[in-house]
This record gives sequence, structure tokens and C-alpha cells, in this order.
Amino acid sequence: MIEKDYEFGSGSILTITQEKLDLPDGVASSAVSAGQDSNGFYIEFSAADQGSIFTGGIGAVGALLGAIFGPFGATLVGIIGASVGPQLAAASCSSSGKAARFYYTLDGNATSVQCV
Repeated sequence: MIEKDYEFGSGSILTITQEKLDLPDGVASSAVSAGQDSNGFYIEFSAADQGSIFTGGIGAVGALLGAIFGPFGATLVGIIGASVGPQLAAASCSSSGKAARFYYTLDGNATSVQCV
């Protein structure tokens, strides 16, 4: 087990623990992680997680527009999603097999994104 403490001043400490799980063959594990480096606090998404986010996001928009515009809207979003989805994935960090690291401030504002 890995344990790391982060101090936020005034005696406030956040402890993050990580325990390695042995998964059966063929079962993918999420590689979402969080941490802090010289650039600040971050949340990191693996290349596989980025693909899941794109797929889920396009599906959610399709469902929403389908609910608003009926079958025509769902069909239109399906066509657009089929062409835009791969382009988004190609422009992301996952296209080069890298993780996307989102830096943020303690009040929750994203400040930058880096491919690592």
C-alpha cells in the first residue's frame, strides 16, 4: 500500500492511499490518478481513460439531442459523432499513448493541461 499526505495549511492534511489490486486476465483497470508536482495539483487520465471519456461524452450528447429533437436529432448526432469522435481522439494526448494531466487550483479552476 502506498500512502501520501498533502498539507493545505492550518493543520489540514489530505491523505491519499493506494492499494494494488490483482485483477483477472482481460480486465482493464482505470488509470485515473491525482497528485502534486512542481506545476501544482493535478488529475491524470490514461490514454485508455481518455478514449472512454470521448465515447461517453459523444453518447451523452447524442442522448440529449435525441430527447430534444427526436429520432432526427439522434441520427444527426450519430453521424456527426462518428466523424468528430476520431478527430478529437487524434488531437488528444491518447493519440501518442500519453496520459493527460489536468492542473487545477484548490478552488477547482483548471489552469492547464499537459501530455505526460
